[in-house]
Amino acid sequence: LTTYEFHGGPKTGITLLHNTHLFVSATSGILKSENEGFKFDTVLRSSSIYSIHATTKGTIVAGGRGKIFVSTNLGVSWDSVAIGGVYNVHAFTSNANGEIFALTGEFDENLGYVGNGVYYSGNNGVTWQNRNNGLGTHLMGDKITCDNRGRLFLTLMDELTDK
Repeated sequence: LTTYEFHGGPKTGITLLHNTHLFVSATSGILKSENEGFKFDTVLRSSSIYSIHATTKGTIVAGGRGKIFVSTNLGVSWDSVAIGGVYNVHAFTSNANGEIFALTGEFDENLGYVGNGVYYSGNNGVTWQNRNNGLGTHLMGDKITCDNRGRLFLTLMDELTDK
């Protein structure tokens, strides 16, 4: 099905929770639909949201600039958690245990590709720890995923990347 154009500005992400709740991140916050996208309601107003992800355990996480928004009640309420970094959180993944991984980074005209790398939460997004073993100095992540054995895969960007 297709849906009408809806409010919120440019869309930056989409996720589905329990096959019934559709969440869309946008430059003005987070929107939610409980009727297959026929109507969207704003559930969080914020400056730009760069990504959104729902875990199999029901936690919804959304990436801001140096912070992560977390909801454990279908988007009814949201907490904002500072992660100690200053870059955009633009990708998430989670494993079968409900552990969540966030990826940061952006392009700076003066510095090139910059980021704080990977963050990890084992408690539904309440706290986050930086996890960058093996990444060296290239901490601007692009994409991240986790396989069914719990192994984490990510792509990194640097100035030598072909365009």
